[in-house]
Amino acid sequence: MGLIVQDVVNPFYPEVMAGVIEAAENRGWQVVVGSTQNNRDGELALVRSLGRQVDALIGFFDHTDAELAPYVEGVPLVVMDRHQKTSHGVVDIDIETGVRQGIQHLVDRGHQRIGMIDCPNEEGLVEDELNRRDCFLAVVEELELPVDQTWIVTGAESVAGGEAGFAELRSKQPDLSAVFAYNDVVAIGAHRAARRLGLDVPKDCAVLGFDGLSIGELLDPPLTTVHIDKRRMGELAIDQVNGLLQGAAVERALLPTELVIRGTT
Repeated sequence: MGLIVQDVVNPFYPEVMAGVIEAAENRGWQVVVGSTQNNRDGELALVRSLGRQVDALIGFFDHTDAELAPYVEGVPLVVMDRHQKTSHGVVDIDIETGVRQGIQHLVDRGHQRIGMIDCPNEEGLVEDELNRRDCFLAVVEELELPVDQTWIVTGAESVAGGEAGFAELRSKQPDLSAVFAYNDVVAIGAHRAARRLGLDVPKDCAVLGFDGLSIGELLDPPLTTVHIDKRRMGELAIDQVNGLLQGAAVERALLPTELVIRGTT
C-alpha cells in the first residue's frame, strides 16, 4: 500500500500512519509512506511515483479527482478527509457533529461571545463542501449567538498561527470569552497567547481545539477538544482498499467525533 500525507511534523498524521500500518500488517500487507510536506506543486509527481510501486494508494490530497486521474494510472485510490463527492474510496470525518458538540458545550458553560481561529484554504486547493468555518457559522446562527463572520480570523496551521490569530481576535473583539480553534495545534498557540496576555484559561477565555491530539493533555490546564480517532481512520482506509482490490463497490466511511472535556473550558 502507498500512503501519502501532507506533513509528518503535524502530530495528526503519524497517528493516522500508525493505524494504516497496523491494519495493513494484520492483512500481511506492507506500507510505503510519502509526504508532500504541504507542497502542492509536488503532490502529483509523488502520486505518480508512488503509484507505480504499490497496489493501491491512500492519501490526503489537495488536488481534485480530475487532476489526480492522469497520475493515478488505474491504481485503486482512497482519499482521506474529503467532504465532497468522489469517484474513489473515501474516509471522511463527521465535522458537523463535532463542531456542534463543541460549541454547544461552550454555550452550556455560559459563553455567548465565541470567536474562531480558522486556517484558510490556499488558492488552488480543493474547496470542501463542508468545512469547520461553515459549520461554526451555522451553529452560532442556530443558537442565536451575537457572533458572525467578524468573529473569525485566519492564520497559519501552526502554533505560531494560533498565537497570532488569538492576538488579532482579541484586539478585534475585546469581549471575547471563548475561542474555537481550527485544530489542536492552533489551539495550543491560542492558549499560549492567552497566557502571555495575562489571561486565565478558562476563567477569562476558554479554548476549544479539534482533532484530539495527545499533546493537548500536556497543556496546563489540559486542552478540551473534539477528538478524532486517527488510528481508526487509518484502519477504515485499509478496509476501503480491501474492498477496492476485490472489485467491490465501497461506500464512504464516516468517522465519528467525540467531545473530550478537559480544563480549558
